[in-house]
Amino acid sequence: MGINVLEHLFLKGEYPERGKLLSGLTLEQVTAVPEGISHSIFEELWHLTTCLDTVAGINESKDKSCEDSNGFPVSIPADINEWNDLVKKFNDSVKKILEYSAVPENHQLEIEPGYTLNDTLSCLAVHNAVHFGKILAIRQLIGTWPPKEV
Repeated sequence: MGINVLEHLFLKGEYPERGKLLSGLTLEQVTAVPEGISHSIFEELWHLTTCLDTVAGINESKDKSCEDSNGFPVSIPADINEWNDLVKKFNDSVKKILEYSAVPENHQLEIEPGYTLNDTLSCLAVHNAVHFGKILAIRQLIGTWPPKEV
């Protein structure tokens, strides 16, 4: 069997693997906001993960901790554990989406009026690409890309 297209789009393909994009960062690095950039790496991943949970309809509760309509967090993480928890939440969210989408009957379910799961997954894949592109650009600006090999 060929590649899992959704796993490719959400985790591994088209640009650096998401695990690599999120690895090897300190608290200072994930909260840095370089000049001319509107959000930190933490904020970009938080926004992306919140959208994965809510837009896909897998988590019915909307996160109420957004400060504005753009859905970014109102505070920075207190310690590196919050960053690590967010990375885990991202991975768990993608895992849920992949499991839910593995059931062929789910693909034509209407997630929102006029939008099937297939439509929603396409939108999420593009949305993720935009925000992971920003994360990569921030890493380049702060000198943490590519990550150092351990």
